[in-house]
Amino acid sequence: VLDDMAQQPSIYKYLKKITKERSESSSLCDRSSQGSAPPPPKVSTVLHQLLNADGWQDEIIERNRDHIKVILDIVLTCAKQEIPLRGYRENDERKNAGNFLELFKLICKHNPDIQKQLDDIPSNAKMLSHDIQNEVLNAASTLLLRRIKKELHESEGTFYAILADECKDTSKKELVAVCLRYVYKGVVKERAIGLLDTDDMTAEGIAKMILEVVTPLELDPNLCVGFGFD
Repeated sequence: VLDDMAQQPSIYKYLKKITKERSESSSLCDRSSQGSAPPPPKVSTVLHQLLNADGWQDEIIERNRDHIKVILDIVLTCAKQEIPLRGYRENDERKNAGNFLELFKLICKHNPDIQKQLDDIPSNAKMLSHDIQNEVLNAASTLLLRRIKKELHESEGTFYAILADECKDTSKKELVAVCLRYVYKGVVKERAIGLLDTDDMTAEGIAKMILEVVTPLELDPNLCVGFGFD
């Protein structure tokens, strides 16, 4: 019901008007029946609270935005510095909980307002989970790829080269890093566009994987002037 109300401003205004009229009418009747007696204290109904909750909701939204900004800054800083986010025993306060949580604790230590925001947020909405960290990284990756695509298409006839190299993560699993090399405003750029897990390390398998990464950028194959593989 509340969702429907929010989508229909006329109903919202009407209910707010009716609530106000009833409140004034009730107050007038009470004063008339009691003569010179002082008016009774105002009783706030649930409907009245809901209809006048804009200020309260704005405060919560602003608080949540501040909380999210801190999380974004920490995740992106770890990514920029190429350091892992997670620890081995994150639930054990006696041990290193990982860079993300330790940096968050450090910020809270020097900024009581952030700690208060964290304490006021429900336990299921603190946004400190691994899933949230992954979503932030995925969103940052999407924005970065959009920027790369914009640079490649900003000028007509931008030539590029495709680079690919094998690497291994900490678990010794083989990955393939795919990069593009191009010139943007007179500056040579080398941008990573994918770090892919593959079980097929044949030439055909790697070629298919590279195409899957490059295709969304909508590049002209005729402008590809080189390949680099190690």
